[in-house]
This record gives sequence, C-alpha cells and structure tokens, in this order.
Amino acid sequence: MSKISRDDRTIRTERAADVGSSSGAGENKRVVMTNVDNAPMIFADKVPVYGTIGDVVTTTLAAERPVGESISVSATVHLRLTRDAAKVLARSLLEALAMIDRNNFPTDRIN
Repeated sequence: MSKISRDDRTIRTERAADVGSSSGAGENKRVVMTNVDNAPMIFADKVPVYGTIGDVVTTTLAAERPVGESISVSATVHLRLTRDAAKVLARSLLEALAMIDRNNFPTDRIN
C-alpha cells in the first residue's frame, strides 16, 4: 500500500513490486520516493516507437494535438528502462487497466 505524506511529500510503500528487484521477490520492502512535487506529469495517447538497445528497453510516448485542419503527433518522453524496470512498469500498467475494468469506466471517457 502506498501513502503520500503531507509533511514531506514523499511516497512510502511496502509493495515488493515497486522496488523492481528480483532478489526481493515475495518480500515487503520499504521504499521512500522523494521529489514527488518536482517530477513532471507526462501525458501520452500514442506509443509510436519501441524496441531495445542491448538489454535496455526503449520506448517513445507521444500525444496528439490539433494543428489547423490536421493532427500533429509530438513526442512527450523517451523512456530507457532496465529489464526489471520494464517488467514492473508493464505489470503496473496491466494492474491499472484492471482497475479501470473493475470500475466499469467507459473507454471513451479515459482520454
């Protein structure tokens, strides 16, 4: 379970999935995340590029925006992830999608 502290704006969690370490499988570990207020909020509705460079997973997220009569696609972030971080991100995204499904949110309201 994660908790955001009002005093120091850190996120404290005890979920092993958040640490991304294969050696910690099945163990609860305390993780404290700082710089929460300064981390950028990144929006994306496209994943136009993904692949690998050696053992690093790479992907580019992008967003559409109207430009006159057409649509422009602009890159919003380039991600470079270790194998372990990519697995944790993939699992986290699947769990978040399952939350949406459980709450029966219409897919046309997500964006």
